[in-house]
Amino acid sequence: MNNKFFIANASIGLLLVAFLAGFSVTLRAAEAPEKPIITSIRVEGTNVAVVARVPAGFKLVMLECRSKLHAGTWQPGALARLAGAGGEVTFRLPRSRQLEVLRVRADAQESLPSGFYTGTNSFLGEPSSGGAVLTGAGPTALDGGPGTRDVSGGGETREVVESDIWKIHDDTLYFFNQSRGLQVIDISNPDTAVIRGILALPAVGEQMYLLDENNVVLLARRGCYDEQPGEESQVLIVGVTNGVPTITARLPVSGWIAESRLVGAALYVASQTSRPINGTGGTTWEWGTMVTSFDLAQPTAPVVRDRQWVSGYGNVVTATDRFLFVATQDSANWWQATVHVL
Repeated sequence: MNNKFFIANASIGLLLVAFLAGFSVTLRAAEAPEKPIITSIRVEGTNVAVVARVPAGFKLVMLECRSKLHAGTWQPGALARLAGAGGEVTFRLPRSRQLEVLRVRADAQESLPSGFYTGTNSFLGEPSSGGAVLTGAGPTALDGGPGTRDVSGGGETREVVESDIWKIHDDTLYFFNQSRGLQVIDISNPDTAVIRGILALPAVGEQMYLLDENNVVLLARRGCYDEQPGEESQVLIVGVTNGVPTITARLPVSGWIAESRLVGAALYVASQTSRPINGTGGTTWEWGTMVTSFDLAQPTAPVVRDRQWVSGYGNVVTATDRFLFVATQDSANWWQATVHVL
């Protein structure tokens, strides 16, 4: 392989100055024009932009970096393919001490044909086949759930949202930090973000929904000394005023939260729990999933609408704007699954 290297030794001190003062650095090199060279280094907010000039004939250009001149190994930072055309290439990397020393490397040949690096690089998974049966006479409605409608058609489609640990609304970042709790962060200037408020909830969960700029929903576990039978978890409605979060409502959830979906103004929470089997006098219990629906149309006055029980362990939950699906393993035939449509 025909490799050509250029190490930008002059950028070592200059790049450090750029980090500290935010200056741009232009490099002048006396190397022959047939070699790739770094022409400038500049700081762009939280990134470093490195511009390299590459003559024709090179197919692969790689920017390498290291933290010290005579210590450590060169690490690849970014690469670009030019197909031999040459020209100017701009690399952008997050600012870090690993970028104290930079060099650009260009290869005239690659180990694999160029066709290996083109075409589709995102693929859908294999569709599942067999092993799943749909039992029961039909869908079972969660009575009284907000936004319920005839499944035959018509009506407004509701948005289905999955929980996350962070959400952004305008210039505010809501971050459900598993170690600290809910943090409300002002990101109007991303380079100087400011934490405006914190709701201390360490180690209680990481599922969050943003209803609007003033209301956040947190799915949380209760503490070891705060648990009540049948209320091992809870839905917390958090109001945010001037960046300061406070809990405005608590809704108990039986068991440990496994999955959830926000469909329009309806929150569906699937929790793993157990209950006594009828007729056994409390001596025999079964494990299963309790699906609870909450009406959050009025965030300051949330309402529990309905509960549905699905027997089984390790159940999987998903949702559309019309149905909630709970997939369970068949207790009699382990190679089959049963899909409950709620």
